[in-house]
Amino acid sequence: MKKLFIPIFITAGLLVSCSSPRVLTLMPRDSGKTYTGTMVSTGSGVGTITIVIDQVTYTGPVVRVGSNETFGFATAFGSNSRGTTASSFGSSFSDGDQFGKAILSSSGGKGLRCDMSGRYSGGGGICIDDEKRIYDVIFVVQ
Repeated sequence: MKKLFIPIFITAGLLVSCSSPRVLTLMPRDSGKTYTGTMVSTGSGVGTITIVIDQVTYTGPVVRVGSNETFGFATAFGSNSRGTTASSFGSSFSDGDQFGKAILSSSGGKGLRCDMSGRYSGGGGICIDDEKRIYDVIFVVQ
């Protein structure tokens, strides 16, 4: 029975489940300049992001807030005309996107809020700073 739960624990933490850091690339919507950062897991769907934008370092937690993965069980029982019975049991797992949220701050009190989604090898989303500047963000496993 324990083997049936392995897929849940393997995929339990989207954006931050693997020990490999993810490299983030951000681009503001008002210029073509790019900025970089890293996302590192601290376990169980929780991690830390660090991003440097124009010599300002933002850091803070990122957490998995949801997913559209599914997992289910099925059982069947029946009998035939000879009076014998049979039963079966199965499980199913469907991979899906996972969603995360990050709240970052700088030592100078500036903030950066990010909403992201993705799978194992990467994903994307947006970040918005205190001045309402919007950044498109992508991330990939390093």
